[in-house]
Amino acid sequence: MSLRYPFLFPHAEEGWHTRIPLAGVNLANNVNLQARRHTRIELEEGGDEGELDDDAPHCGRGGSSRVSQAQYYAFQFQNREGVFSSILHAGRLNQEYVVDAWVCVESNHLNWARTHQVEL
Repeated sequence: MSLRYPFLFPHAEEGWHTRIPLAGVNLANNVNLQARRHTRIELEEGGDEGELDDDAPHCGRGGSSRVSQAQYYAFQFQNREGVFSSILHAGRLNQEYVVDAWVCVESNHLNWARTHQVEL
């Protein structure tokens, strides 16, 4: 997004990625931030994925400790007192950015549904 909207992100911020932790999550000791999340179904079926760490903080929906794409964009679109947001003051460019963010989130949801048909 920072390449498509250089006026909104003049410092080339990184944007959303799958490794953004939720607030209060210890990155060094959290096993949920590994490449693959462990599910209770895999553990109950005797999979070789290891065990869940019950002491690890589970903050998000479904026990996720990472920020979802929808959560990231929802945070960006919040008006916070004392913080200037170039996104919220961009007029029509803001509208285009909101639509592009929505398309990214929805295509991510559809891609997940397409690749997880067995689970669904």
